[in-house]
Amino acid sequence: MSTRWFALTLCVPVPFDEAVCNFLFECGTTGLQTDEDDVQTRVTAYFAAVPPIEAIRRFLADIGVPDAAAGADLLHVDEIAEQDWAEHWKQHFIAQVVGRRLYVCPPWDSACPPNTVPIVIEPGMAFGTGLHSTTRGCLELLEAEIERTRTDRGLDLGTGSGILAIAMAKLGVADVRAVDNDPVARAVAADNATRNGVADRIVVCDSLDAAGGPFDLIVANLFTNALIEFAPRLVRLSEPPGAIICAGFVSDDEAAIRDTYTRSGWRVASRREEAHWVTLQFTDARRR
Repeated sequence: MSTRWFALTLCVPVPFDEAVCNFLFECGTTGLQTDEDDVQTRVTAYFAAVPPIEAIRRFLADIGVPDAAAGADLLHVDEIAEQDWAEHWKQHFIAQVVGRRLYVCPPWDSACPPNTVPIVIEPGMAFGTGLHSTTRGCLELLEAEIERTRTDRGLDLGTGSGILAIAMAKLGVADVRAVDNDPVARAVAADNATRNGVADRIVVCDSLDAAGGPFDLIVANLFTNALIEFAPRLVRLSEPPGAIICAGFVSDDEAAIRDTYTRSGWRVASRREEAHWVTLQFTDARRR
């Protein structure tokens, strides 16, 4: 296990942030934080080795990020010693209520308000603390779906920290599969499931093939290309009446996501948007 981590921070205009996040994953980041407003997104990417600064600079220039081509220094890298990791996260991870009654919190601030369901997430090198707009959108929609419809089997594709799988399990879903191709994310998700007392309900898998199926509820918090690529398989894995919640894309890509799933006979049942990130819930068009 590495004894040091590197945090790369950059700010880019909103239209560029999805492409930048995708590229940072290709460069080997094991986790991202984003803070966005209507104008720009501040991205912090964590690496277990020195990040490829020059490759990232070239990419920013190639996609037309303002000032990047002129050689402006848009990147900043901090080294974080492993023993300082928890302190680093304490500055960024604030407990919060999401949806009607889900309380997402770190272990050092886990006293939950009355009538809430605690989801305790130990920050690690995996995406998903409940702070990002896409995670909040998924939590809100899956909570509403589970309250509305009997849900026995759930799938969390791209589980990261395991937060969405844990939420499903704690809301009563008896059999949840959490899928991620990153071994670090799988280890973090398994640890968080144990921490929340739902390890007996969650099976962490390394691929969609290993997850099995079918599922009453599928949640996929991925990027646009992956949501489109996986669409035929997710539709096949859905148990009627079924629900598929998709997140991880910006409003500019919403039409492409809608078209992909509606061509398969599904319709948009619910929508959330926050800071230009969209979450859509699809249901079988035959569902009443």
